[in-house]
Amino acid sequence: MNILITGTGKGLGEALTAHYLELGNTVYGISRKRNDMLDKYPAFHFLSQDLSLFDQMKETIPGFISQVTGMDIVILNAGIISGIKDMKDCSLEEIQDVMDINVWSNKIIIDLLFSSVKSVKQVVAVSSGAAVYGNRGWNGYCFCSFHKGLGRIGHNPPPECNYRLSSL
Repeated sequence: MNILITGTGKGLGEALTAHYLELGNTVYGISRKRNDMLDKYPAFHFLSQDLSLFDQMKETIPGFISQVTGMDIVILNAGIISGIKDMKDCSLEEIQDVMDINVWSNKIIIDLLFSSVKSVKQVVAVSSGAAVYGNRGWNGYCFCSFHKGLGRIGHNPPPECNYRLSSL
């Protein structure tokens, strides 16, 4: 299978990538930082990309996936949380930075995939309980999880694509 995972630098993205590679799949990883542990897998393809740089994403991602004719699973996992503080203490810019990476970059990735790859079978947007619980101090991160939970990132996948939300 061909699998694209964002946020492969550490945490859940790293674990998912290693898991799928161990099963013999080809994984296309996108993250700000390279994860040296994943370099030992010949079927791991890596793109260093800051997901807040939308114009750059539109230039780099199509080339990165240009040889891929089908994507079996896309896992939109990358995300950030700003400093832990009350919403009243957050600037609009801080919240916008979180939303750009956690929500809007996914819109760009989905658009690029559906215009560049012949077949995309399943898209999984990773969210968290922050969408439901609204933990104090998690400010913009809770907004992002809520928006992902609605599945409203501005794209209606074709009927043959299975869109899921995975809330952890």
